[in-house]
Amino acid sequence: MKTEEINPGDILYEKERNLLVKVARVDEDGVVKCSAYTDMERIFKTVPPPYRIGTHTADAYIPATDVQRKYMERNLAVCKYVNLPKNNRMEVLAYIIADLKAENMKLEQRVHQLMDDYNDVVHQLNEKEKQHDEKTPKQTSFDMNQLRYHCDTVEMMNKELERFAKAIHSFVKDKKLYMAKGANCPYYQDGPHVCSTFCLECKSCLGIIEGLGVICEKKFADAKVRFIDVDD
Repeated sequence: MKTEEINPGDILYEKERNLLVKVARVDEDGVVKCSAYTDMERIFKTVPPPYRIGTHTADAYIPATDVQRKYMERNLAVCKYVNLPKNNRMEVLAYIIADLKAENMKLEQRVHQLMDDYNDVVHQLNEKEKQHDEKTPKQTSFDMNQLRYHCDTVEMMNKELERFAKAIHSFVKDKKLYMAKGANCPYYQDGPHVCSTFCLECKSCLGIIEGLGVICEKKFADAKVRFIDVDD
């Protein structure tokens, strides 16, 4: 936090020492002095004027959460109650009880809201299950058969493509129709070396022949291959 953001009475959280403090003042050096501090476990101390307790500047603090703020306010109310003359204690005690009662009502409303949300979700899930159960087994079986047929077709096409790719790969390798690794590419000015990053990212690069070079679409277009006629 910044010094100008801190005011007397603010409740802040000191991250380094895990302490909750109530601000009394900020001195001329920017050090935050507190009127009360607690670790929210065993320690709760109040500090009398002129409020000399505090060694950290504003950047050591963050604003307290609602839970932390309520904890500090309640403990300060209890301290005030304990230190009051007996004839004034009932008034402070009534304030504490009223505060707890108001918070209890808020919690009760929150619980009711959560229960309503929960029941709404359960209702929606039951409706979805009902719709699912009403779907005919015949329709489900048809959908499954269609899906199985589609998967079988895709698998068969993949196998055919793999066989075709292997055949093309072997043909290009045997006929030396590939672009040799390390050679300069003739299709670009100041052509990059074959198998360089530029080459492998080129749209004409159709595949790699390990250790030899690449299968190039442009090279294919320039290639002249004559198949022997069986009738010759």
